[in-house]
Amino acid sequence: MPAIPSISRRRRNLVLIWSIVLAVLFTAAYIAKVKLRAPYHRWKAESHAWQAAESLAHGDPKRALLDAKNALGHNPLNADATRIVAKSLETLGIAGAEDWRLRLDTLRPRDPENVPALANALLRSSGWESAEQRLETLDEAGRNTAAFHAVVAAIATEKHDAAAAEQHWAEAARLEPAEKKYRLNLAALRLESKVPGQREAALADLEQMRASPATGSEALRQLLGDAVRRHEAPRARALADALVAEKGSTFRDKLTRLTALRLTYDARSTPYLIELRDAAITEPVNLYSLLAWMNTSDLALMVEEWVRFLPQEMISRPPAGLAVAEALMRCGEWQKLDDLIGTVKWGELEFMRKAFLTAALEHVGEEGEAAQEWTNAVASVRASSDGLERLARFAVQAKWAGRAEEIMRMLAAMPHCPRWVMDSLWKDAFQRGDTAQLQRLSAALAKSDPKGIAARNNYAFLSLLTRNAEDNPQRIAETLHREHPENALITSTYALSLFQQGRTADAVALTSALKPDALREPQVALYHAIFLLSAGQPEKADDYLKLSAKWPMLPEEKTLLERAKATGVKAAGAAEDPQKPDASGALW
Repeated sequence: MPAIPSISRRRRNLVLIWSIVLAVLFTAAYIAKVKLRAPYHRWKAESHAWQAAESLAHGDPKRALLDAKNALGHNPLNADATRIVAKSLETLGIAGAEDWRLRLDTLRPRDPENVPALANALLRSSGWESAEQRLETLDEAGRNTAAFHAVVAAIATEKHDAAAAEQHWAEAARLEPAEKKYRLNLAALRLESKVPGQREAALADLEQMRASPATGSEALRQLLGDAVRRHEAPRARALADALVAEKGSTFRDKLTRLTALRLTYDARSTPYLIELRDAAITEPVNLYSLLAWMNTSDLALMVEEWVRFLPQEMISRPPAGLAVAEALMRCGEWQKLDDLIGTVKWGELEFMRKAFLTAALEHVGEEGEAAQEWTNAVASVRASSDGLERLARFAVQAKWAGRAEEIMRMLAAMPHCPRWVMDSLWKDAFQRGDTAQLQRLSAALAKSDPKGIAARNNYAFLSLLTRNAEDNPQRIAETLHREHPENALITSTYALSLFQQGRTADAVALTSALKPDALREPQVALYHAIFLLSAGQPEKADDYLKLSAKWPMLPEEKTLLERAKATGVKAAGAAEDPQKPDASGALW
């Protein structure tokens, strides 16, 4: 067998050299690829973000949303693209903008553009307490923007503080005069103004804004609402006709026109109602809006009549099913209600179906099944404040006092309890003289509104009254009085604090220094009388006791007054007989 020729050393070296060169080249290429990957993706992200900004600026939010998401595909931390996604969703009216605003807040905390927008979203979803807390993260410069004042104005509106809302809309309009929506909101608010000339100026401003495509429809809505409130029939009809003729008019605008026609006893109202029904019969959302409008307009009987020829598949399920169920409930058609919703499913609103079914079953004699349906409804939304609030409103409407209070107590234990729930629980607790419950509610209100004067004073006062030393109510009372010495209720709370410390004379001096009108307020008069009686001055206390008779006293206040009267008698006796010990100290 012939020998295999060996590879020469030179050839082996050449192969080795080329292997090394290729390995070095491949390694260098890989390193270059890794090093260039990040700059490449940053460049692509910035390029897509720029395109997204251009699309949004040219009024194409759908394209902007697509470009922004492409940018985030290259760089998930691109703040500009995140902002454009949020803006695009807001412009399109698609859910999810709040989540993107929260995401942007982590990328750029305290951003002066994002924080007000996020607060505005929270105002709609979580309430004004959450919105206020978010605004507190802004520095002084961030608070000096039109967007900031616009959100604060919206919060003030939610809190029914018209004066604050007007002030902030005016400031927003001053800071950004080109943004007409600020002027529009200010003018709408001033339609109710009592200041001479202000209403007339607001009307003129809204009439001027009718001519602008950007504000025309909204200006018409405000003017129409004003005409309806004032029962100005010819003006209301003309404005309603103009509103629905607008290019951007909505089905809700048509309902507003229907309201105007009906309130002004216009013969066109009934034919127009039928016209809207025929137009909405294939549109579930519009049909729901129409039927809900009819329920609130005392036309539930007509809804009940329509049930026979409306599409059963549509009216047995949300959204239209909600309005039909309410109409049948208003009409007392319990068996029809049971037949309509007894076997269907309502998906995310299943808890509401169970609530309606509870009412139907109770009225047809199935109390056991009704109780079980209600228990299941509550259990399914126990962790959802929105769901619980809807059940609470339903229970109030159905006049189920016990069930309503049960749900409201659950809501009160949550971080952000709706204010109407707190107010309702407060009223009920006050009527039954449950001071401990009032103190717990005042603690929750003070926590949700830590800067609120009334909330802090109520908490301090009720904590003093119930002898609850948590959070040092005496310190709170003293601080509040130092900040607001002219406030009679705060002065009374601080005087009660001094009284409990054995400083009766100081308490008397403090309330005595109040203005005569303030001392005539029943609650203030009550405590001034208590302090005077305890100081052995019953003759001075008599007039204030008469004034305080109008105040519905809590049990602890009645006890305070009785002890004060007893102490006053002893103090008067001690004054007549110097041998007796002085008994004019504090009651506590």
